[in-house]
Amino acid sequence: MSEKITIGNLAKNPGCLAEYDPNAMEYKDALKWIRQFIEPVKETQKIPIRDSLSNVLSEDIYSPIDVPNYYQKIYILLLMFLIMIILQWMDLHFIRHKKIHL
Repeated sequence: MSEKITIGNLAKNPGCLAEYDPNAMEYKDALKWIRQFIEPVKETQKIPIRDSLSNVLSEDIYSPIDVPNYYQKIYILLLMFLIMIILQWMDLHFIRHKKIHL
């Protein structure tokens, strides 16, 4: 980088940091450096799901069933198909029996 990075320069040209910096820290070294300031959470508590807003999970949650259920999708599609057939039949039935007055 040829120019010195200042707040004024960043405000004028925010893309100036996109250049390659040979003095930049390696990814693994950066992780080690960041981790020295982080303490893992050791305390956990069980709370109702409705009170869990703004909390962090201490472990993963797994569903005992497949969500969405594969068979549920099939039943919904079949139900929609049957409803479409019934609506089409009703339209045809009422059109045939409707009297047109001129």
